[in-house]
Amino acid sequence: MPPKSGVLASLSGVQYPEPVPKTPNQYHALPGSLLAFGGLLVMAAVGFAWDYLDYAYEGRFDHDQLFGNREAIPASYALVLGSTAVLGGLLLTVLGAWMIRRFARQRGIPAWNAAAGHALVAFLIPSLVGALFSLIAVFKYGLFGLAAPLSLLFVGLGLAQAAVHSLAALRFLGLAIAAVGIGSLFMPRESLLFWGLGFGILPFLTGAWVWYGQSRTLR
Repeated sequence: MPPKSGVLASLSGVQYPEPVPKTPNQYHALPGSLLAFGGLLVMAAVGFAWDYLDYAYEGRFDHDQLFGNREAIPASYALVLGSTAVLGGLLLTVLGAWMIRRFARQRGIPAWNAAAGHALVAFLIPSLVGALFSLIAVFKYGLFGLAAPLSLLFVGLGLAQAAVHSLAALRFLGLAIAAVGIGSLFMPRESLLFWGLGFGILPFLTGAWVWYGQSRTLR
């Protein structure tokens, strides 16, 4: 029999032994497998960027290139890496929608409800603010070294906010990502590694943990 309480139940947002939580103001159709897949996708993108930038040798830009020089990063780098990010985001969105619908159908719960809208808005507001600040910092002032800290910090805060309406695990994940963003402020030349940790490894581990907890309710 699954345990009635514990760390696993808390992190996964599932209250045992109920197969479907009875809190209508929460969104329960977010599968842990989606978080894990998103983390894997980011890690693959970071691996591509590492190889493309020859990061181990030439990709660690000097301090003068990272702060205050708008022409320090070649336009071809920005185009290739930006396109990779956009394509990865589209792939995650399409597959994510399919995974959510499949998960909801298996559980007999709605794939979208009012709580989902609240969670999405709570996530998007800080995330879009962070994206705007990052774009201004990079393209107006040449502060490339702030892109990773700002994106990690604001996306992390967005996830922590979304946890109010969804999985409790998102709060822990969001705060951990925000902490990684703060840490990246002290090592701006290692931005790629911090992106990989914050948007790749942490979501993968959290997603795997949540998926394990959710799968137990189907047994």
